[in-house]
This record gives sequence, C-alpha cells and structure tokens, in this order.
Amino acid sequence: MIVSDAFFLVLNKGVEFFSKGDFFQEFTKARSDFFENSGVLDEAVPNYKLRSSQFLDWYFFSRYLEAFRLPPSNCLFMLPDLRWTTEEEGFALQLKKVEHTFFEVTKIKANLIIVKDLFSQNNRTFDMGSGATLFQKGQIFDGRFLEHSQGDVLFKGICFHPQEANQFIKSEIKRYLKNRDLEREKLLLATLKMRYLAERYPNAKIDQIYNWKNRWIENEFRGQSL
Repeated sequence: MIVSDAFFLVLNKGVEFFSKGDFFQEFTKARSDFFENSGVLDEAVPNYKLRSSQFLDWYFFSRYLEAFRLPPSNCLFMLPDLRWTTEEEGFALQLKKVEHTFFEVTKIKANLIIVKDLFSQNNRTFDMGSGATLFQKGQIFDGRFLEHSQGDVLFKGICFHPQEANQFIKSEIKRYLKNRDLEREKLLLATLKMRYLAERYPNAKIDQIYNWKNRWIENEFRGQSL
C-alpha cells in the first residue's frame, strides 16, 4: 500500500524534532553507536540511503531516549514544543503501533511480495511497486511495518540477510520464542550489525560472522540477554 504523503510528513517531523535541539547530542551518540564496527558511512557508496534509513528507523522506533526510557515514537505527545494539528495527531498515534520483525519471502507477484512473519508466523502482503524486484523467494530480511486496514506498510530501513545466515536466524528465533524474557530488538540489532560486518569483510565465511563468538558482536553485546 502507498500511504498518503501526510503520514510520512508526520514521521519526518518527528524524526527531525528528536534529532535536533536538546536531542542533538543524543542523536549524534546514537549514530556513532549504531555504526560502530561497521565501517565509515560514506555518502558515495550505493547503500548510503538504505543505511541511513536503517539508522533513522532504529533511532526513532527502537532506541530508548535517556530522559524518557522510551523510543521517540512513543514520546510524540510528551513535549510541549512538538505540536500536532488535528490531522497529524491521527498519523502520530499510528507511529506507536509500528512493529519490527524478521520476514521470509514466500511469493512475489508483480508489485506485491507475500511474506511470513517468522515470529508470529502470520502471512502479510506488501505492495512494493517497482521495488518488488529487489526481493527473492526464500530471502530473509528484517524490517518495520505498520498494520493498516487499507494494506500493511513496510518501512524503508529493511535489512536483507545472506541466504547462508537463514539457519542461524531461524534457530535464534526459536530460542526467543521459547524464552519470552529475551528482547527481540537486541537480536534484530545484532544481526543487522552482523550484516554490516559481512559487507565489510566479504572474504569471511558467513557462519564466522553470524554467531555470538564473533569478537565484534561479543564485545558489543557482552552481558546482555541475547
């Protein structure tokens, strides 16, 4: 589904507010933390826009603000300087409902991709327009989505994982489903960083990157419930 421009204007307004002013230093630190061990984010590289979208989605929907212990998407009505029109309020409320998960592509039909949510096992359909050509059957990717009555919305900051990592990802999902106390977002962030490392070290075997004994991942997530 292609949602109205007004929805994305509200999203951009929220992201901009929480990346400037009183939040600028925290935004800068979050950016540094997000891209740690993944190499320099170079505007000249082809995937610059995708990486930027991944970071902004993570910062806005997943990373907790130090002062609120909530992500920015859940703080949209807490600050008097961030004001919404009546029309904007409805879209801003929807942003609190965005979910993050792993998907496996089961079918591609014209501009549509049919995927399975690997956590909930629910099937979903996304209208990707010409972007549907970027997907392949059997491919696993993670992304944020909004369930909508007129058609589910998939956000831009998706992360495609190499096919050789499928077994690792599925085994980790099983572990998380058995232990609901584990935090899904930590797994999703760790595997995204594994993907960055796989790009940075193309000669390394995927199973050397996608595992918890990877020294970069081990150092960064040490002591956390993974």
